[in-house]
Amino acid sequence: MRYVIGENMATFRDWLREQQEARGYSVPEFARFLDIGVTTLRSFIRDQEPLMPSGRILLKIAKATNVNLESLVTYLDPEAAERIKQSSGRAQFFAELLDSLSDEQAEVVFNIIETMRRQNERQ
Repeated sequence: MRYVIGENMATFRDWLREQQEARGYSVPEFARFLDIGVTTLRSFIRDQEPLMPSGRILLKIAKATNVNLESLVTYLDPEAAERIKQSSGRAQFFAELLDSLSDEQAEVVFNIIETMRRQNERQ
């Protein structure tokens, strides 16, 4: 069972810090637990305006913390979550498909999507 992030969390930064502290990890230990780089984690928990995590990073954080990926996306970007809800069944289809893939396979899919998204932004 995946947990849902509570609506009372002030920021993604606060939520990450709470997750780190609850596990008693230092920043490097928590980065290893999440399977992300220490610099990346520090940018999320220390920067005044951290960047939005990539889909690949979000997937890793969701899996490691046992949080529902949809809940994490909704928490980070409510507008994107609303667009997903209003979209056709494609979003749900892809979410279910991603859940059926191994971590390595899902990472490949996210990398492809990120590349396509960046290409679209340049056009």
